[in-house]
Amino acid sequence: MDGNRRYAKENSISIAAGYLAGAKTLMKILDLCFDCGINAISLYAFSLENFHRPKEQIDILMKLLDGTLGEIGENDPLVKKHGIKIRVLGRLELLEESALRAIAKAMDATKNNQGKVLNICVAYTGRDEIASAIRESVSEFDFPDKITVKSLTENMFVDFPPLDILILPPRY
Repeated sequence: MDGNRRYAKENSISIAAGYLAGAKTLMKILDLCFDCGINAISLYAFSLENFHRPKEQIDILMKLLDGTLGEIGENDPLVKKHGIKIRVLGRLELLEESALRAIAKAMDATKNNQGKVLNICVAYTGRDEIASAIRESVSEFDFPDKITVKSLTENMFVDFPPLDILILPPRY
């Protein structure tokens, strides 16, 4: 999810309106992807790097996250249509209490769904996940040779379906 601020500027609307337009477009894209047979989607909603943005932008993104996740439940049309199980992954301990409540509500409301999987990456980067998985794996074992693909997989944020490919954004 990128380009919402650019979209807002190009269309002379507020940044908040740009983010909201991006969220609405995202829902349409998710529906299309799930209709096409994609069973699991992981999306970056808020990168660790986003914490370096101005506080006003962070607050807007957090309110959008709170509002969007706070409204999702078993009666949400998209969730209902695809039986979506929502999982929120990342360094959630860095988030404010209101965001954590919205996340818990959405995950709890969809925890028994057996259809598609939507991983929402918040306070997340792929590099941080890899480093975290390695730290967790090393802490469990006395010898580095016991660090295996299986042990790393068991310590990744994304545990189901197993992570086959991790595409990291280019460095600027």
